[in-house]
Amino acid sequence: MALIKCKECGKEISNDAKICPHCGKKTAKTPAFLIIICVTFLVFLIGTALDQASQMDEDFSAEEYEEVEDVEILQDNFCNIGWGVRGVCGLAINNTNKKLSYVQIEINLYNKEGTHVGSTIANTNNLEPQNKWRFQAPVLEHNVASYKIMGITSL
Repeated sequence: MALIKCKECGKEISNDAKICPHCGKKTAKTPAFLIIICVTFLVFLIGTALDQASQMDEDFSAEEYEEVEDVEILQDNFCNIGWGVRGVCGLAINNTNKKLSYVQIEINLYNKEGTHVGSTIANTNNLEPQNKWRFQAPVLEHNVASYKIMGITSL
């Protein structure tokens, strides 16, 4: 026999008591068979979920599945933006089925010796699903010979 607290009055009573001797409240007991059924069901659900996750790993092995970026650069090159300003221009696409509220392309700039001399960005808002974007990132440094796209952020 163990002592438990009555849910009504808070006094200690036997766990075998069907009624609290202090306040007369009936004690609610969960039948053991109900607990066993619930635990068995949970074990079944967890086992099923693990089997499905394992099957997904097999279906999408690294050799067969290539991850697609949300935003992909289709082409890029140096360009003349206008008013004598040079830039990095290109074409990017939203590969998702959702509108991207913000997209930013980060670009590092290098001189002819390969020294990092600056950076630039291109950004846009509300890029529609499966839509293309012609981006332009201004290059204000005069000694830039090459560039490297460092990253794409999309939200």
